Amino acid sequence: PLPDDTLALVTTPADRTDAADRHLAGRILFAAKEAVYKAVYPLDREVLGYEDITVDLNAGQATTKTGRKARLVYCAAPRVVVLAFVDGDGV
Repeated sequence: PLPDDTLALVTTPADRTDAADRHLAGRILFAAKEAVYKAVYPLDREVLGYEDITVDLNAGQATTKTGRKARLVYCAAPRVVVLAFVDGDGV
């Protein structure tokens, strides 16, 4: 699991992680926000904090504060891996 102090920095009330294993949900959320940032930064050139990215693991998507949307795919075995995809329209 993600350490409590780190989880508090990463999580926002709008994040949804019910679909993920409850022990790994924080780590998956952390990896998802990092993946989204790395996918959208080259497009928007805007520095985003964890609070600027809302993740819905249940729907497999994320939205940035600028409205850019990314699709998410993750795997938690044997390691946590998250991929973020942004198509040409940002949807």
